[in-house]
Amino acid sequence: MSTSPGNRVGSTGSHSSRDRCTNGRTSGHSVHMEAAKPDLIRDVSRLIDAWCDRRELRGLAGLLPAWLSNNGLTDGWADLLKALRALSATLVLPEEEHTVLLQSIATVESFVSRK
Repeated sequence: MSTSPGNRVGSTGSHSSRDRCTNGRTSGHSVHMEAAKPDLIRDVSRLIDAWCDRRELRGLAGLLPAWLSNNGLTDGWADLLKALRALSATLVLPEEEHTVLLQSIATVESFVSRK
């Protein structure tokens, strides 16, 4: 899944940061997650791209393990939610990215609390 430069939060360059950060590999998150959660995938991918562009290592270190290991089950979503909440509490982000992060938290909360 390639992200065009115009779709990244805070993007100014024309080269995809995904290529720099992941060498063009697709992430390991569940195929079920991609099919069911396109808005979340788009939003988190934009955050990752923006953070790669400006080398926001704390954000990447907090998000990537939970994002890439999400197995699509409740425990995977709970781990992602924990990571997103921790980032929201500790990172100082541009307003647009903070809004996207809060929206992502709300979306993942709905997946975890679903009965």
